[in-house]
Amino acid sequence: MAKEHNFGFLSKIDKNLYGIANDAEQLYCDEYFDQCMVQTRRFAENVCRNITKGEFSSEETFDEILATLKDRMSDTIGGREFINDLYFLKKAGNTSAHSARIENDGIKALECLQRAFEVAINFAMIKNTADKTILSLQYDEELLITGKRSKEKTLQQKYTEMKQKETLAPKKPKAAAKTLPKPKKPKSSPVPSDRPKPKKKKQKNKANNNGYGIFWKVILVLLLLSLVTLAGLSIMTRF
Repeated sequence: MAKEHNFGFLSKIDKNLYGIANDAEQLYCDEYFDQCMVQTRRFAENVCRNITKGEFSSEETFDEILATLKDRMSDTIGGREFINDLYFLKKAGNTSAHSARIENDGIKALECLQRAFEVAINFAMIKNTADKTILSLQYDEELLITGKRSKEKTLQQKYTEMKQKETLAPKKPKAAAKTLPKPKKPKSSPVPSDRPKPKKKKQKNKANNNGYGIFWKVILVLLLLSLVTLAGLSIMTRF
């Protein structure tokens, strides 16, 4: 089984750059930290010359090429990060190459490898020759030392993979807004035919009442006349 490398994805894009980066990792594993940083600077310069291929002669310096790229790519956050990584690798490599004594700074050398890794990913995307899934890759220190990739994914890897799945997943059609049914008017319930009708109050027979009243009035008048007659007769008999 072939040994894996952090820069393995570069082998299908640019074998020369892959070889330079792979040598830098090997120098680190052998604890040649200063040489590792010089090699990452070489990697950065070759990336720049590859991007601007045909624009600059071999006599023009790395600084001149970097200045041109900086003018072109500083409009975006990703572009500025790419340029910053290149400048970092150039400075660290120059310092290691021209230092009066060997520093053997393993921490700084590791940072150079990590930044070179980010440069490699950006280079692959600029060239548009790589699958976008490489954006989820992170520099694996365990793979660097042991040759075996770490099984534990970083939070950034998990987040990037999640966002990629959301982008690639087919969008579900929006469900139409549900309209509530109009409330139905309650139907008037028919009055049952067998419902008892309200009883009407009986009206008194006005004609009968009037007849009874006249009768009693006549009787009363006759009684009065009888009394008056009797009284008259009793007076006459006295005289």
